[in-house]
Amino acid sequence: MRKSLLLRIILLLNIGFCIGIERRAYVTVVTTEDDIEPAMAMGSSLRAFTRTSESVDNPSYAIDYICLVLPKFDPSRQTESQYENEEIGINMLGAKKLEFAGWSTRLMSYSISNTNSESSNWKEMDYNRIWIWSLAEYEKIVYLDTDMLTIQDINELFEVDLWSDDTSVQFAAAPQLFASHKFDSGLMLLKPDISTFTEMLSSIKAGVESLWVFDDFINDFFSGWHFMSQAHRLLPTYNAPYAWTQDEKWVSYRSDIKIVHFTGKEKPWLILRDPTQFQVSKYGAPLIYVWAILLFFIANPLGDGLEEETRYVLTEVFDITKSSKKVAQYIEKMKRGGTRIRLGLQATDDKEEL
Repeated sequence: MRKSLLLRIILLLNIGFCIGIERRAYVTVVTTEDDIEPAMAMGSSLRAFTRTSESVDNPSYAIDYICLVLPKFDPSRQTESQYENEEIGINMLGAKKLEFAGWSTRLMSYSISNTNSESSNWKEMDYNRIWIWSLAEYEKIVYLDTDMLTIQDINELFEVDLWSDDTSVQFAAAPQLFASHKFDSGLMLLKPDISTFTEMLSSIKAGVESLWVFDDFINDFFSGWHFMSQAHRLLPTYNAPYAWTQDEKWVSYRSDIKIVHFTGKEKPWLILRDPTQFQVSKYGAPLIYVWAILLFFIANPLGDGLEEETRYVLTEVFDITKSSKKVAQYIEKMKRGGTRIRLGLQATDDKEEL
């Protein structure tokens, strides 16, 4: 009798271990020192909206925040031509900064680049995003470029059914702004797969065109994307170009936008460095204000922590999807030396003032 009961208990335990939970991850890639600050700001906005009580305590899945990092070249190792540029790779201090912002850093074994490229711009040769397909321990991954700003919860992306049709492609992305038959690789939903990873490496070794940037390469690899089912074609609201803020229609669909992508030369950190060089609309300005606030938090952390303060401000002080005025008012108050908001210590009256 006792033996039978013991066997049943062991069987139940084994079943529980076998079932497990689904591992999911948000992933970004950092290959230069210039990527660190944008990745920190992007990550803090991402965690503010996606690390909800439901996502943290959910018994069926777990979500990680992974930053794939290209380390600085160690002179003691074999020389690699792609490391001749001192700007490539980040040091240990840079990795610690990323971890402070909430990322779990993982080192890439080596750099993947377009060796046929005739450009001197590293960004045009960098193919290191291919490494995300090697993270086979995860069932689903959402990749984001570092020049993005999350303004709503996007956890529902993990529920997109990429297996609903006859294709074997487990990949989804949103269309490009000026070429809707192509997708923008700034945000991608995918299932990591070692065979896909090695196939991509083989394609590179076989030779890619010298003018190809990563976006061209990945569109060629998933060349049938435009003809796949709707599940593989994400809504543009998950990858909305910042250029949309130049149109007054932005106000009518602002509340639907999930992620803003600062494509082209209009990067928040560049605009903040020299605003006179850019035409920032009254609709786009609040997004730059938000980025400024995130940078301020990163440079001047409170004891409550970057993630907690960011979440509080982006969800309680103002709602960027609905109010531009409150964002502007908040940043002006900060400029005038207003007291930092601390969790649990902000008076109700102060909130209402904003």
